[in-house]
Amino acid sequence: MATTLKTLIEGYLAAAERPSDVPGRLEFWLNELGDIPITDITAEAVDAAMVRLAERGKVQPRRGKEAVATGKPLSGTTLTRYVSQLAGLFKYARKQRLVSRTWTPPTRNMDLPGPAPIKNTYFTAADIERLVKVARMLDTRWKRMPALIRTAFCTGLRAGNLKELRWEHRAHARLVAR
Repeated sequence: MATTLKTLIEGYLAAAERPSDVPGRLEFWLNELGDIPITDITAEAVDAAMVRLAERGKVQPRRGKEAVATGKPLSGTTLTRYVSQLAGLFKYARKQRLVSRTWTPPTRNMDLPGPAPIKNTYFTAADIERLVKVARMLDTRWKRMPALIRTAFCTGLRAGNLKELRWEHRAHARLVAR
């Protein structure tokens, strides 16, 4: 008789102490594919489960009650964690010799969603003004930090380049750092 995903998950959790977020992700896979033998799980079944997970979105756990959907989507990183957890289970199954060494897990070569794009990685002039105010408050001894912050913002110089700046690097008439 072939090992089901449910049996694999139970053994995996019993074998060692796992981080607290692992059982929740494994519970999802147990509900989706638990009764299927691990060698019969297909990439299509995993994809379909991932679609259902994405459609479900974020849930808010309730003590002693069923979790409630928040209506917010799951991030690409969270979806990747779910697939990675399943891939880890398949690796564990191979290590325990529950599947042959030549068996290819259905998570291999899956197209995974990437992380959400970073919205704004640049400082605005208002951000710099706030940063300069904090620097004035904290830099009571050296009193050069506000000038360095403004120079970095206006020129794009990095910390190492700013440290190397000398008085002779300025252009007198144009007020430009060379």
